Parts: sequence; structure tokens; C-alpha cells
Amino acid sequence: MRIGVVGHFTYFQNHFPETWRSDPNVLALDVDEREYGWLRFLYNWRPDISLFFRPELYPRNLVQSISGVKVAILSEPIPKNDGNTWHDTAESDLRMLLYGRMAWDAYDWRIYYDPGKRREAELLGLPIDEYRVMPVDTALFRPPGKGFHRPVDLSFVGKPTPHRIAKLDFLRLSRRRFFWAAHGVSGPHLAALFQQSKVVLNVHADGVQAMEPRITLAAACGAQILTEPLSSRATHFSAHMFERPDWNDAVIEEVLGRVLQAGRDEVSLHELAMLSTRSLISDLCGRFGLNDAVFPGREASPTC
Repeated sequence: MRIGVVGHFTYFQNHFPETWRSDPNVLALDVDEREYGWLRFLYNWRPDISLFFRPELYPRNLVQSISGVKVAILSEPIPKNDGNTWHDTAESDLRMLLYGRMAWDAYDWRIYYDPGKRREAELLGLPIDEYRVMPVDTALFRPPGKGFHRPVDLSFVGKPTPHRIAKLDFLRLSRRRFFWAAHGVSGPHLAALFQQSKVVLNVHADGVQAMEPRITLAAACGAQILTEPLSSRATHFSAHMFERPDWNDAVIEEVLGRVLQAGRDEVSLHELAMLSTRSLISDLCGRFGLNDAVFPGREASPTC
């Protein structure tokens, strides 16, 4: 079976199929937004199934020309609705503009990454087929092993925004070792950071509740997660999640104290398997009647 994957490597390689770099039956294409003629490489390769990250970017005629099952994985925020009012932000306004231009019908299956936004998506009339958290490359994002030293007390990965700067400013004076990577950390380097972190922080870009992919990536590595309130209850690694609206030194010490409890960095292999990108592909193959019996490298995958 041939698997195609399209997405910006910097942002989405964390969610590509396990062993994608060495599997001859996986073709992964990085994105060049200046023009999209490179999608013809996927057309010529004739995949059986393809995953498209940031599907709102790609021209209809090129997507439709590609063989096999085409799956859109949508990962951009939509505005929140509290029952009476829409809470728009500059970020969500831009994304809705792109969604308005998306070739929705060029894809056979459309997955939205935040199950907590189902109601909003339905009110907006977005044709979403499934709500499912972003899949994880579990060959990279997994616990480092018992007894592994985690030298970083706190880490955060995300671009600086006014909300994030205000939220994290108090840590400048903290005695704890705090690491903030604004951009450019992905793949094995991001996995290594999460594996070395006791606690990974999750701060929404604009203060609006969401379900960022970083929380499952970090929890898959055995880190504890201190997060602002999420858009919905975490369905995976809930024992690793600590939702707190207000942060201070006392909250930080509380969560770090949990790390010292026996078994707090244990990760369920069953939960890892459920989040695996190969598992998602297997589910899609079952849905569309494809034969997923042969996945080169699958036997070596920690999730299968």
C-alpha cells in the first residue's frame, strides 16, 4: 500500500506515519506555498491513501487529480461560540477566510483536530466527517524509559503573543529551569525536549480555549502538562493533564510535586497505540475498504 503525506515538515512531521523517512511505501512532501506544482509528484506516485495537513491551501484541480483516498486533516482554529456570541480573534478570522476558500469536496474524508469545537463547526456549516485529536508519530514521541533524568523543569514551545508573554512573565524570576522555544523545533528535536522536560506548559495563543497538539505530543513522552482550560476534556493521557486558569509559583510547585509521585511519568502503551498515525491510517483503510495488511516497518513500530 502506498501512503502519501502532504504538510509543512516544520509543523506537521510530528504527526506523519511512524518510520515515514525509511518506509519506501510512504511519500512525504514538504509544502512550498509559492506554487503547488510539486503536488504532481504525488499524482505520478499514485498513492492508495493520502493525508493532507493544512488542506485549505491546496488547489482543487491538483487534489482531485491524485489517486486513492484523500484525507483532509484540519488543524486551524475556528471561533468559539458561547451560545449567544461568537468570540472572534485575528487568528480565527484569518483561518475562517482560508476555510471559506477550501476545496472541501476534493477530499473523501475531513477530520477536525479539536473535538471540543464540534458545535461551532456545525453552526458554521463546515462539512467535517470526524472529530479526532491530531495523530502522533509514536516512534519518536514516546517515553524515554524508566529512570531517565529530566533536567528541564518547565518547557514551552510556541510563538510569542501578547497573551503568552503576559502569562509566562512571572517565570523570568523563577528558580526553576525554564526553556521557551519560539519556533523551529520539530521532529526528533521536539521529542527530545519533551522527553527531558518534567512539565510542559500549554498556553493558548490568544487566550481562547483550544486543544493544541503539543499536549498529546508531550504527554506521549511522559511529561506532565500544565495547561490553561481546554476546549474539551482530554480523551488521552488525562492523568498527565493539569488544567489551571491562573498560574503562579505555587501552581508550578504543585505540578512539579506530582512528578515525584511514583508512576507519574508512566504512559499507557494502549493509549500510545490509539494516537498512532499508523493506527489512524488503519482505521481509514477499514472505513474505505482498503487492504492495510502490509505496512513495511509496522512490525518494528512500538504501537503495533
